[in-house]
Amino acid sequence: MKSVRPTPPRSPFTTAFSRTARETGIRILNLFEWKRRRPPTFLLLLICGAVLLCGSLVSCRLKEATHSLTQEELDYFNQEFFNGSTGNLHNQFLTSEYTSPGEINLFELFYNGIDGTAAQLSQGEREQLSELEPMTEYSGVIKVTRQEMDQVLEAGLGMGLTETQQQGLERFYDLEQPDTYYLVHGDTNFQWCTITSGTHISDQQVQLQYTKDDGTAWEVTMESRGDSYVFCSNVKR
Repeated sequence: MKSVRPTPPRSPFTTAFSRTARETGIRILNLFEWKRRRPPTFLLLLICGAVLLCGSLVSCRLKEATHSLTQEELDYFNQEFFNGSTGNLHNQFLTSEYTSPGEINLFELFYNGIDGTAAQLSQGEREQLSELEPMTEYSGVIKVTRQEMDQVLEAGLGMGLTETQQQGLERFYDLEQPDTYYLVHGDTNFQWCTITSGTHISDQQVQLQYTKDDGTAWEVTMESRGDSYVFCSNVKR
């Protein structure tokens, strides 16, 4: 009599084993390696589409933020923000080269002094300077206080004197007057500038290309603060 092979119970929640040992081995191996398999094609297409869409959004944003200055804006920088008179301190922020605000040269910036009560020199101060610099009798004397420097730097750079690298400060004379600095000379380092072109490189920053009286070409980057601008960098082109 033939033996009857037992029939396993059927259930909708079960699946059949592979018919061969090879198939069974492959199926078991796939259970451990399923996370390393390539995602479905439709998922890859969906991801690629999302990446392309994000790229187009970034490109549009950059294109909108970067645009050339109008002629009206160029006239403003040429005639109002810069130039006008030799007492315009904005031009003094173009007297040295710096890639960050703190690198500005204070000797060049305050070379011509600034208008204010500190410009008044007492007889005692003049005598002390004469001992250090014999040309004091025949030259002009520049006097600037730390407080005045702070005011100019805060307005022009958005930082105080102690936040800069204080480059050039050692070239000033320091007398017995506390926090007061002196220069003795008879010339000026003021130069007119001509803004030739400019670009809004972001919603807040503008980059201007200009030339000086000496014929050199420069590029200054500024950031809007309220109704004015602070200087970020000034480099030769």
